[in-house]
Amino acid sequence: MQTHLKLEDLADLSKVLGRNHVACDFAKQCVELYEQLSGKKVKHFRTPHCDSGTLVETDDECVGQLSASSAKLVMKLTWLGRISRPDIMVAINTLARNITRWSANDDTRAARLVGYIAHVMRINDPPAKLWLSLYADSDFGSSPDMKSTSGFVIALEGPDSFAVILWGSKIQTAASRSTTEAEFVALSISLFGGAISLLAVCQRVIDANFVLKWFEDNQAVLAIIAKGCSPKLKHLVKFHRINVASTCEAFSAEDILTSHQKADVMNMWSGALELLCIKPMVVT
Repeated sequence: MQTHLKLEDLADLSKVLGRNHVACDFAKQCVELYEQLSGKKVKHFRTPHCDSGTLVETDDECVGQLSASSAKLVMKLTWLGRISRPDIMVAINTLARNITRWSANDDTRAARLVGYIAHVMRINDPPAKLWLSLYADSDFGSSPDMKSTSGFVIALEGPDSFAVILWGSKIQTAASRSTTEAEFVALSISLFGGAISLLAVCQRVIDANFVLKWFEDNQAVLAIIAKGCSPKLKHLVKFHRINVASTCEAFSAEDILTSHQKADVMNMWSGALELLCIKPMVVT
């Protein structure tokens, strides 16, 4: 290719396109930027959204303290949300819509969001106590053409740790005839579309005995996986053989309550955002 294109000489693996890679904590940078712009110490919160009744309607008419620097703060938050924090994207979008009309209520929303970022615990366990968690879920016929929406969250989890690695939300390509079928397809897509590959990476990098736990709130799906087949879902056997993966010792399927299904955040936001904040730090 060098005979046709002008290419850079080979460089160290630490460089890509001539730029050095530097490890940094974007969450910490967001907190520090807010404290610098507002002149206030961050107060910790368990959720990213303001409670109903805490915002005063008349404050929408008052210019906020961060009005001049709101774009700088929102762009920093957007970068953090897009690379690793799907749980804060809705709150960020709310702030982004008000950059040109920033009010005192937006100051309150920003303080709440940054306080949530500072409050959430990430990885605090040794590698031996971690496992890979897969939360997969689906609604039923939510789109106008009656197709369901699959959602999944894959995270490194432990007794005192929770860090999202991969997430996704996508409308299924065919209409499902039942909630069980829609959730079975969602689990298959997330398992073979990302979870198995990430498990192989974790087993190579962290521990050869690393395990994957997938959490399902539909007991019918768990029964089908345990049995290995379902007469009513035999048309899915060709592409969605989850029972094959379930026989591996590194995999385990567990039943959880619907209220604890973190993948709900990918297909229905109501009441699900708080689920990605399951391990808050103790504030003293």
